[in-house]
Amino acid sequence: ASSWTVEGVFSAAKELFALGERTAKLDDISTLEFAERDLPRLVLSSEAGGWRVAAAGAQPQVDGEKLKGALEGLARMELADYHKGISRDKPEREVAYTLASGGNARILDLGKFPLRTARLFAFEGDPQTYSLHDYDADKIFPPRKELLKFEVKPAAGGDITALKLPSASLERKEGSRLVVAGPAGEVEADEGRLATWFDGYKSALESPYASVAPDFAPQVELDLAATGNVSVKLQISEIANGKAWVRSSLYSGAFEARGEVARALLKDAAFFTKQMPVASGNAAQGPAQPFGPAAQEAVPAPPAEKTGTDDDGKEGGQDHKG
Repeated sequence: ASSWTVEGVFSAAKELFALGERTAKLDDISTLEFAERDLPRLVLSSEAGGWRVAAAGAQPQVDGEKLKGALEGLARMELADYHKGISRDKPEREVAYTLASGGNARILDLGKFPLRTARLFAFEGDPQTYSLHDYDADKIFPPRKELLKFEVKPAAGGDITALKLPSASLERKEGSRLVVAGPAGEVEADEGRLATWFDGYKSALESPYASVAPDFAPQVELDLAATGNVSVKLQISEIANGKAWVRSSLYSGAFEARGEVARALLKDAAFFTKQMPVASGNAAQGPAQPFGPAAQEAVPAPPAEKTGTDDDGKEGGQDHKG
């Protein structure tokens, strides 16, 4: 009796066609261009000392180890399967490279292949569609925040000597005493609250980065000073479709931050005011400082938020996945 298997009767496309590999000489790749649907393109250029962001002004450094993985993935792409009838009108991501010896290639990520651990890909100039395993796809599309190395200044909230927000002004006095300007004058500020604000500041600088900042009129400006002669100015755009652009004077580009990240930077004086303990036996009188859960979360009115519908059909004001 003969034996047979389903796989033997219904062969996968990769068994019927010689898909092979798409290869490029690793050290021949001279420029890389990454694109995501809602972010400006990021272009990297190879130079004698390594790779750099090909844009004017102060730019972050390129993480050589992370980029090496992307280059290795592009230099040898093992195609997993072949497909037909796939639209390539709206690619989710793109990566393109040029070769020092001449020639170029552009690869389109068409999205997740349903029910499989693979993503659909197309090559510009090739009418066919292919798939790559998830781990190969992730290799050639490293997240920007991992591909680029950003220096956060200052290194810690405790290094801040002055902070000027739209509705709060903090200053570190002699003896490292932190005060915040309130309605009745200067009062003691809470170091823990400043540390919380600083965590939000770091989150803004970990958002997706555009090396060429979009043209926007700042709705809010923040000024920060720290030990070591550090001086930083932040500019925040209006919030639209759950996102806002945050521009730091440390870099020429801008960060696309989620709406809640941008709002977290806009705390008022009550947020930073140190809560005074209630005197024993006077609980009915409440705390000496007008400070409670509602006041802790009070913030000034955020920049005007645009509403509308994004590419995924979500109502404006909802956060996208970063």
